[in-house]
Amino acid sequence: MGTLKSSWARAVALGASLSLLALGAVAGGGSVAGGAVHAHQAGSLSALIYGPSVIGANGSGTSGSLEQTILQSEGYSVTIATAAQWDAMTSAQFASYQLLVIGDPHCGSAGLAAAFNESTWMPAVNGNVIVIGTDPAYHYAFGSNNAGAYATAQAALRYAGSDATATNLYLDLSCAYDNALPTTAPILSGIESGFVVTAAYLNSDTETADVTAAGASALGLTALDLSGWQSAVHEDFTAWPADFTPLAVVGGAPTPELAPRAHAVTSHTSVGSGLPFCSPGVTSVTGVVGCPYILARGGVAVTGRVGDLALSRTVTTLTATWQAGGSSAPFVCTLLYGYHDPSTFTVRTTGTQCSFYDLSPGISYGVAVAGDAGAGPSSSAFAGPVRSTITCRLGTHVRHITAVNPHCPARWHLVG
Repeated sequence: MGTLKSSWARAVALGASLSLLALGAVAGGGSVAGGAVHAHQAGSLSALIYGPSVIGANGSGTSGSLEQTILQSEGYSVTIATAAQWDAMTSAQFASYQLLVIGDPHCGSAGLAAAFNESTWMPAVNGNVIVIGTDPAYHYAFGSNNAGAYATAQAALRYAGSDATATNLYLDLSCAYDNALPTTAPILSGIESGFVVTAAYLNSDTETADVTAAGASALGLTALDLSGWQSAVHEDFTAWPADFTPLAVVGGAPTPELAPRAHAVTSHTSVGSGLPFCSPGVTSVTGVVGCPYILARGGVAVTGRVGDLALSRTVTTLTATWQAGGSSAPFVCTLLYGYHDPSTFTVRTTGTQCSFYDLSPGISYGVAVAGDAGAGPSSSAFAGPVRSTITCRLGTHVRHITAVNPHCPARWHLVG
């Protein structure tokens, strides 16, 4: 994505931040204002989102963001804090949540303002930390691989929150450093020293992304999920603390149209690995050598994931099929629709198939399937609008019209 997109996204993020300050409210599932708080208790599945770091459904506000949607589908109670509320919180209040989330404001940098009181909230983080250098919410809404963007955000949020006895952190840099030379970012330095972040296009083809062996195990993602986003990666890490593990890398040659600039910038700082800034290079499961753009510290292995989830759709019916992973029955299927907010439509089954009926042909739908009666990790898949064909007649003339919502022209009559 180029300058136009970044400028537009930052304008949107600024507008969202101003709206939050004007409202002065907390949305989603709780309040951070007033009252005593206690340390996080295992099993409460509570998440706190830094409001300025996310964009809500339909590109406005904060309610219904991709991050909130995913977390609620995973069973979290979600609280969204304004900047003022976040800055006023104590370490004990942050520690009462299982997951702290700084998300993607549609390829912006508004989330970095959470660093203002990082000396307060970071000491509360005693569990997993995951840091990513891309903008899944933007690509889910506007990209060419929205299913992969959704899966990436879902897997990273699931991994981050998987320590049920601790307070964990999900930090998305979004596009904050998408034009940066190697730098130490304040919000990363507040986590731990040793991070160096760089604009990904300086090092690599930002579409050549894949998981490492550790990432494949922990996230359950593949190169197909991570690539084909139309500028998939914005930042990578050219140095990182020893206790962080690379989960995904971006590699290959710099983006062709930017190669001359990249060469000019890096010609005097190339390192022995052969990559402009990243040393040592990291190898993915398919042999891509590059710099990590998803890093994690800690983490609990995700097991029992629903396998090979697939959807088939007719005009008004959607059917999901999958492979069972371990002793995970009964399964819970949840219909996702609109901006893929979870609906109240659920199907429980001991089999490996579920169906939903009376759907609108012009709307994209998805299905989330979780084992162990919904308590286990879920998988999601999506199906777009369905085209159908009708026959129209005008006198002796006949026309067949195929569309999502086909209609006969004026004076033509529907046949059948």
